[in-house]
Amino acid sequence: IIYIYPALKRLFKIENIKIMILRRLAESLFISLAAWFGTAGFIAYYFKILTPIAILANILIIPTASLVIISGLVLFILDPLAPFLTGAFAAFNELTVFMLVKLSTFFSSLPFAYYRI
Repeated sequence: IIYIYPALKRLFKIENIKIMILRRLAESLFISLAAWFGTAGFIAYYFKILTPIAILANILIIPTASLVIISGLVLFILDPLAPFLTGAFAAFNELTVFMLVKLSTFFSSLPFAYYRI
């Protein structure tokens, strides 16, 4: 990501996109593309699959996984300090994990999501 994303950003001149939400979507897409380029070879070699859907899936999966991690960390910290709040954070954490699994299942079930090689 450190090497590929800046090159993609310069190549496609993302900074010229005036509408902020479109620029953020383009940035997310190119970060996901850079991550895919960086890991596709390893995944192909070790697992014998190619996963082009990962480029689009990661745009939704990465923020959801971040929510899982953050809410789990908050739950861990709050438990000894405010145990009465842990139920709400546990429910939120459970919801985000559920969303993560559903997103992953959805994208992996799409046609041409992966190819065996």
